[in-house]
Amino acid sequence: MFLLHALRPQADYFANPEQTLKPGQFMRVIVPARVNANAIRLPQSAVQELQGKKMIFVIGPDNKAASRDISSATRAGNEWIVESGLNPGELVVAQGISKVKPGASVKPVLLTQGSSS
Repeated sequence: MFLLHALRPQADYFANPEQTLKPGQFMRVIVPARVNANAIRLPQSAVQELQGKKMIFVIGPDNKAASRDISSATRAGNEWIVESGLNPGELVVAQGISKVKPGASVKPVLLTQGSSS
């Protein structure tokens, strides 16, 4: 939840025909955030954080893992929104990331969204 102290709403910005909101009352407002339907999202388990940097393992066409730094400042639930460092369609190690080393051979298993194994 975001709290916007700089927002100064005025009563004429929304309809209050039945006068249910009285002067001086408080109300909870949910402001929708910007949504990017094409954003790349990664599960939190796929991202390693160390000293403010975020790193993932990408699987190349030879099934070898390669580490890659990504830029991500925003989370949506348990997912990171990737701003840069990853291209659509690239395979990412999503589970067991602590066992992977750069250059290691991996056997990719495709997980579907919402899959837990």
